[in-house]
Amino acid sequence: MKDFTKYFLTSIFILICFSVKSSGDTTSDNVIGTIKEIKIGNKRIKDYTSQVQIYNSGLNRWKSASLGEKIGINDTLRTFEQSTVLFEFSKAYGGGSLFLNYNTKVRLGRLKEEMSQQILEQGFYKIAELFSGGLIADVKNRFEAKTRDFGVIVGGTEFYISYNPNTNEGYVYVFDGTVKLKNNQGESRLFEGGYATVIKGKAPVITKVSSSMKAEIFRWHRSYRSVSRPWFFTPKFLVPAVAVSGTGVIIYMINRTESTTTPNLPEPPEPPDLP
Repeated sequence: MKDFTKYFLTSIFILICFSVKSSGDTTSDNVIGTIKEIKIGNKRIKDYTSQVQIYNSGLNRWKSASLGEKIGINDTLRTFEQSTVLFEFSKAYGGGSLFLNYNTKVRLGRLKEEMSQQILEQGFYKIAELFSGGLIADVKNRFEAKTRDFGVIVGGTEFYISYNPNTNEGYVYVFDGTVKLKNNQGESRLFEGGYATVIKGKAPVITKVSSSMKAEIFRWHRSYRSVSRPWFFTPKFLVPAVAVSGTGVIIYMINRTESTTTPNLPEPPEPPDLP
């Protein structure tokens, strides 16, 4: 009987030890989404890789990322010269995906709001803070992408955003839906096929996208579709996608809350050099 009691208590102790997490670990309470795909060049990666890194806001350090890893609120994702990442928001945040291209650094967070039935139905207001590089956002609702110099507020759309912190320049291209592009100098509304550039200190400028830039943008769009929706990835799909109407989003966007009052957190330090 004593042996059984000793064995039972030891087993309980081991289970408790494994269930305890450090304060810096990502728990279900603060998970904003999951890494769904990692590629280095054309190769899919399933194990941990230093070519994609996560800055854990709880541990205050960079670490290698892996397929299926949970990302917490205010954690930062970073890709390097040949790596891309497909990130998927959890259902609590209304779903949606981000596709990070090469040399991209983005922090994922949310706007703190009081719980209400509307929030429960639509998900938390999610924010992607782009420090550098480019990404494709494919989101259904309640989302803002922002850089140091401008922000993109959407209701439900698919668009590409790029930002260069060295030149303080960025641009946005809309594949589907409608977005509002704004900074301190002004704002513009972009529809399907719309393209705008932003330079620090100047209002956003809607302009015609060059053929070379459009080719580059759609190259990333095909890469995104090949990993997110491979079951209908064909060149033909990309043509009608630009013609889909998004007028229903406009009214919703006019009356929505914007996160212009949220404080900016300091940018994470640079990750360690790759081996």
